Amino acid sequence: MPHRAIDFRNSTVTVNQDEDGKPSENRDDSCDDGPEACVRALLEAAESVAGVGEALRCYGSEDGEIGHQREEQVGRLGLLPRCYAIQGERLANGGEHAVYYCADTARITKVALDGSFGFIVDEKDLLDPRNFLLKRKLRHRRALPSEYLWRWAALTAFFGLPTRFEGVLWSRETLAALVVSQPFIGNDEDGFPSWNEVEEFLSKRGFFKVDDDAIGDPVLHGAVWYRQRDGLLVSDVFPRNFRVASSGVIVPIDLVINVVPPGGSALLPAPEVPFQLPKF
Repeated sequence: MPHRAIDFRNSTVTVNQDEDGKPSENRDDSCDDGPEACVRALLEAAESVAGVGEALRCYGSEDGEIGHQREEQVGRLGLLPRCYAIQGERLANGGEHAVYYCADTARITKVALDGSFGFIVDEKDLLDPRNFLLKRKLRHRRALPSEYLWRWAALTAFFGLPTRFEGVLWSRETLAALVVSQPFIGNDEDGFPSWNEVEEFLSKRGFFKVDDDAIGDPVLHGAVWYRQRDGLLVSDVFPRNFRVASSGVIVPIDLVINVVPPGGSALLPAPEVPFQLPKF
């Protein structure tokens, strides 16, 4: 189905503060933070940057094609709502995001590092140093803007944590950073589940752990899981990317998600029915 190119430039979805610390009048507080509204906004933004008729995700594509898609999509980021400032205290920099916490709104804001749109799990022929032959492996690569937005929509739709798209933050160097926010869930040491709890959580939902021999990056060993039923492929499966809510429920907060298309993998069994985001 062709994707619609949606122009959000007249919309305002920001996490602004005025100089006195009060929420800016530009903030659209009418936004529904429910999962359905979050998925819809993220998916519409992903479709806009992907362009009419283009794929939201590129699984198994050549690096040159992905680079071309990335250049095209970066050129469409001006269609998306703009984020002018970030509320809250900066907590940390991770491999993908600068993370902020605002006590007033009880929200975590994640700003993708300048000029980057996170990672996506994919597969590629990599050189095996033991025999100098090419061998197909799973690996992380730089995500397209549409893949980054789709990933958060999938996290919301499948795992239920409402992740809100806040807009594009432009730096003085004209680099664009995509911004999302989530409800705060306690992040002290006791708020992390154990490895066993994470594995049980995913196993109950039909995922199995991908063999390390199929993974090119040793850092991801043990941290890539697959669900053949619908081709959902998730990585960065570390306890730090989950929280335990006060109710005791385990909540994934930051997983890298892709979908294996039928016949698209030389490493994983083909999905029965590929996962699709619901249309709300």
